[in-house]
Amino acid sequence: MMADRYKKITERYRDYRTQFQPVIQSKKGKAYFMLILSFFTMAFFGLFALWPTLRIIATLQKEISDSQFVDDRLTKKIIALSQAQANYELIRGAIPSLNRSLPTSPEIGQVLSSVESIARTTNATISAFRMEKILLSTSSAARSGEDRSQPTSIPFTLTINGGYEQLLTFIKLLISNPRITRIDSLSIQPSSDKLGLVTITVDAQSKSFYYR
Repeated sequence: MMADRYKKITERYRDYRTQFQPVIQSKKGKAYFMLILSFFTMAFFGLFALWPTLRIIATLQKEISDSQFVDDRLTKKIIALSQAQANYELIRGAIPSLNRSLPTSPEIGQVLSSVESIARTTNATISAFRMEKILLSTSSAARSGEDRSQPTSIPFTLTINGGYEQLLTFIKLLISNPRITRIDSLSIQPSSDKLGLVTITVDAQSKSFYYR
């Protein structure tokens, strides 16, 4: 079986050789054969010669792509910084007022002086002032788990005496004070002295704020 198959292959090869040998041995056939062989040789060795160059080109293209990506990121950051600078320039004049309204520390003395100044302006009498315990240090706030993304409140209770107009003006000035102050609740009690003068006592549960 194998012998028959080998015999057929040999005979087919002999037929091909018989057919193409005259063509190959002719001048034109030899010329075409040498031309084709030259093309294959040039292509084979040219591939090895160009391979390092092609690899360098691919590496350079990747580096250019990476550099373009970094450049795009830097450009976006520069634009964002420029916008932030422009926004800062717009609000820079308002920063002192903002710091007075919402300071970065409790500034308890400022709260007390503001309340006393309003009382003198309105001729109201402060009969009691009590401030609740507050955290003065940032480390204490961190240990207590307080949310530092929100302003911190300074609760205080205030009792003031005076006439109706005096106390009304006092409350208006207190809530419109440059230092942000909020009144949560009011308790009003009228009273009269021996001379028959009516005095109003106001207990105010209030809060001032700061942002650390």
